[in-house]
This record gives sequence, C-alpha cells and structure tokens, in this order.
Amino acid sequence: MSEKPLVQDVLPALAGRMEAAFRAQGEERLADQVPGLRITAVCTCDQPFCGSFHTLSRPMKRWFIRGRQVELADGGPGEVVVDVVRGEIAYVEVLYLDEVRETLARLS
Repeated sequence: MSEKPLVQDVLPALAGRMEAAFRAQGEERLADQVPGLRITAVCTCDQPFCGSFHTLSRPMKRWFIRGRQVELADGGPGEVVVDVVRGEIAYVEVLYLDEVRETLARLS
C-alpha cells in the first residue's frame, strides 16, 4: 500500500499559503503540521467550485466529533477553511480555487 501524497508535493502553493497564514494568525501548532499533511481522500460532493480534501489517515464524519474551524484570513483568492479536531488538521475546505480542484481531480 503506497503512502498518500503530501499536500506540499501536490499543491505546493496552497501548502505554503496555509503555513504562512497559520503563522500570521498565531496558529503555530497548525503551521507546524502543514509539511507532513497528506491528502487521504478528496471530497466527492461534485460541486463545481469545491476542491476540498481530508488529511487524517482515515476520513471521518466531522460532525461526530466537535472541533473548530480556522479560516485563512490572508486575503488570498478563494475560500480556505481548515477543520481541526483534537488539535489535528482533519479536513481542508477549499472553495473557488480552480487550480486546486483541477489538480485534485487528476489524483482520483
């Protein structure tokens, strides 16, 4: 079984943006996780503007466990909101970033 791809290898611009935004927002623990984040599953919602993906080893139903959401407040394009569960980045919601959506479609 091969390892899932690293976000920084598949989506280097997004990974860099996430890490920089987390640091600017005082979210050092989340920023430190970005280099090791793996894309474990791609969202299957079929919305034409969605490029979201799971990052935990096993995709989870996020509504079963309370966590928090951290929006990237960097003024960049699109919308990026990260779901954090028990201190770990669990899901990256990416909306209106065609490059991300198209890249993830090639992984499927």
